[in-house]
Amino acid sequence: MFKNINNKIMYNETDDTSGIYFEKCGNGQITARIEKDGRRYYVHSKYEPIKQAEKFVLDTEYDGDSFIIVFGLGLGYHIRELLKNIYKNNFIIIFEPCEKLFNKALKCGMLNDILENERVFVFALNDIDEFKSVLSSSCENENAYRIKTAVMSGYDKIFNDEYKGFLCAVRDTLRINEVNCATISNNSYLWSENIIKNISYISESYDLCKFKNLFKDKPVIMVSAGPSLDKNVDVLKKIKDKAFIICVFVAAKVLLRHGIKPDLLIITDSRQKGFDDELSDVPIAFIPVASQQLLFLHKGKKIALVNKMERFTQSLFKKYSKQIEYVSTGGSVACTAIDFAYVTGANPIVMIGQDLAFTDDKFHAEGTEHKSKNIEDTGRKKVLIPSFDGNTVYTEPAMYTYILWFEEYIREHKDVKIINATEGGALIKGALYDTLENVYEKYIKNLPKSINDTLKSVFIDENKVFTENEILRIKKRAADIQKIIPDIKNDYAEAVTLCERLIKIIKYNSDRKQADKIIKRLNNIDESTKKLEEFKYFTDFMSNAFQIKLAILRDEKYDEETYNIKRRMEKYLGINYSLEQLEKFIKWYL
Repeated sequence: MFKNINNKIMYNETDDTSGIYFEKCGNGQITARIEKDGRRYYVHSKYEPIKQAEKFVLDTEYDGDSFIIVFGLGLGYHIRELLKNIYKNNFIIIFEPCEKLFNKALKCGMLNDILENERVFVFALNDIDEFKSVLSSSCENENAYRIKTAVMSGYDKIFNDEYKGFLCAVRDTLRINEVNCATISNNSYLWSENIIKNISYISESYDLCKFKNLFKDKPVIMVSAGPSLDKNVDVLKKIKDKAFIICVFVAAKVLLRHGIKPDLLIITDSRQKGFDDELSDVPIAFIPVASQQLLFLHKGKKIALVNKMERFTQSLFKKYSKQIEYVSTGGSVACTAIDFAYVTGANPIVMIGQDLAFTDDKFHAEGTEHKSKNIEDTGRKKVLIPSFDGNTVYTEPAMYTYILWFEEYIREHKDVKIINATEGGALIKGALYDTLENVYEKYIKNLPKSINDTLKSVFIDENKVFTENEILRIKKRAADIQKIIPDIKNDYAEAVTLCERLIKIIKYNSDRKQADKIIKRLNNIDESTKKLEEFKYFTDFMSNAFQIKLAILRDEKYDEETYNIKRRMEKYLGINYSLEQLEKFIKWYL
């Protein structure tokens, strides 16, 4: 039975411990022997397991804030030695590929001290995909730059295939999170600006909860802007009004060129500016960081999408006791589109234009907002990956992370058929493959033309998220916040100065009592942003971007204490900067 105990262990309980033997060493310590493929392997030294563990620690690279990811637990000698030596901010994630060994050691009580340690997480499932999910949730944002890996002596040879999968999981996690970090660092200012300027659209939007199971067990088509969209877009003419058509914004022009209006547009781009008048009456689902200019130009109905990463809108909904239906975002607008389709209860969800690769050396379908340049003319880095038809195709690192996102999404949503009818591009593992014409014949042909009537029943005033009175209260709250920002800015300007003094005290090893007083004052200042209530999330958001940059550019010449203070100072600089912007954005909103 699968277990997750206090979020500290993930393993399958089993009584089968065949091939696993415990033996005493000459010095009385216990080692483990594994019999595998007709061969015998000792997990630890037959003579001096602790000395071997001490060498492991010497060979392991880490610094004061590392996430140390270890391949192999065995009987834990090396982990105990590591715990004696690491810093208080270190965290250890262990991948143990031998479920039988783990179960036997667990039942014998040989791992209790390790499993009880708050800084250790043990993954003892031989399931690389599940391990990727654990890494992804544990190593978000700047944590991506804190990862160090280590392998228990000899374990990479005993479990060679599993070790390759382990390395692949770590590599893929780093790729995804480094892309996310870069995105946050480069866009935090614009995202914050858009959220404040979009408050009016958020507060006047329709409730996503009313879309819950709206198309239960009915097909929904998700249209992306990949080059292969040109191959089957005409089939949508037969599908229109029979199945709900969700379209990412950049693909909408392609549909219009073929005489098709989608039923819903998904917008996540923070910089999008242009808008086609023919789309003005098509409803839009948008994330709060989406382009304010585009939302201003759109005069139709809007749905604000709440995701767990963007906490301002979450807090706004919670403050007024609104039910939240969360939607995932994964860096690409298509990630948001597929999760919107899932919310509607759709089955199957049918993807077209979802190439995630340079099909025929193109980036996008003809006629999108993006010019379809030849890949060789762009100078972009290329990665060769498996294609949907069993051959290979080029993609780029960022798009490769979206492929990984979709594969994980499909693994986590086994209750729905996800059909890739793109007819081009990358292989997305776990998706079912078919042509759009076949999908039409199997799932759509005999459905009534009822989409418009269904949407009319949802887009009524009673289904808006906020009442008129609540909208007025939101505006008043923003005005109140604007008045207290100057005092909070003064606090954080003082905090920066105090950090500079603290660094000097450490450098010259001077008055530690004065250092303690400074830290106490800094802790008090940290409470200041609580006065901002839901608007506090802007300061968190932008200061996180500052800390990510520090993590990326970390200078190893700093000792651990100085580095931690510099991180704190970066946080305060980020908060002060965000307060200045928040003040400006609220003035615009009011």
